[in-house]
Amino acid sequence: MDADVIVIGAGVAGLACARRLAAAGLRVIVLEKAKGVGGRCATRRVLDGQPVDHGVAFLHGSDASFLAALDAVDAARLDGWPFRVEGRGVPCQPDAYVLGSRRLAFVDGVSVFPKHLARGLDVRKGVAVSEVEAGRVRLANGEQLTAPRLVLTPPVEQLAALLPHLPELAAAHTLLGWLATVPCLAVLAAYDPGLPPLGFDVLHPEDGPLQIVSHDSNKRAAATHRVLVLQAGARGSEAWLEDPPDVWQERLLEAAAEKLGAWAGAPVWATAHRWLHARFPAGLGLGGPLLVELPEGRWIGLAGEAFAPSGGVEGAFASGERLARRMLGEPS
Repeated sequence: MDADVIVIGAGVAGLACARRLAAAGLRVIVLEKAKGVGGRCATRRVLDGQPVDHGVAFLHGSDASFLAALDAVDAARLDGWPFRVEGRGVPCQPDAYVLGSRRLAFVDGVSVFPKHLARGLDVRKGVAVSEVEAGRVRLANGEQLTAPRLVLTPPVEQLAALLPHLPELAAAHTLLGWLATVPCLAVLAAYDPGLPPLGFDVLHPEDGPLQIVSHDSNKRAAATHRVLVLQAGARGSEAWLEDPPDVWQERLLEAAAEKLGAWAGAPVWATAHRWLHARFPAGLGLGGPLLVELPEGRWIGLAGEAFAPSGGVEGAFASGERLARRMLGEPS
């Protein structure tokens, strides 16, 4: 066997699960097809290296274990960010603003959190998985890795394609057929820093295609440009998903100009990013992760944002940790 556990997916759920299993002394390998970890908990450096959070704008939650993991990150933070929230539009995660939920951002970007979770783990990036069998993972390059316990954490659509068609997993296949993620189209736009100040950190427009406008440069210690991240809501993202990026980039910039002024439609630099599986709809997740016993002492576990009622990064983390506890025989 190559490991005790193979975890597919280095998003927050996969990393939380792997971290707890490794802490218990198990040999864990994490496979990630992307070049980095964290999924939509992502930060890109643009222009002269200024960080921009182009997926999750900030982190929030109330679960004690999740908050303790955030507090363990050795990085400068902005507790309470966003401090100024405007607009009466519905956020993708409304519970971010409820009493008792803590909000925070990191000065160097939200990606410091998944990088913290990945520290010390055997994470193999740029590795695509083509097939999963009981106790075996086949990679796109033809290599095979074996472990008695497998954990799958990709988006539910990808899970359905990877999950072996075994009698023990028939119920899981049925469940996955009922679930779907929501896409998100995003535009990162940079402007002259000398523009008049904005009165918000985050804006949730009441109408139009934008669900959130994040004043990202307000999080940065030495921002050289004003940077906004414009994210479309589910309806617009689904409608424009197959359009060329320059087309929907222009639409979102026009929407920003309508809300903020003509200057918002004329950035000095802009780029588009399409999140095909951005998030799971809030409140529609399953009650918890799934762990299925197979013949010959093998197991397959499923975790991720869809396997937690709260959803979001907090839900993904809780799902991964809860699955790890079940695999270790601990109370979950």
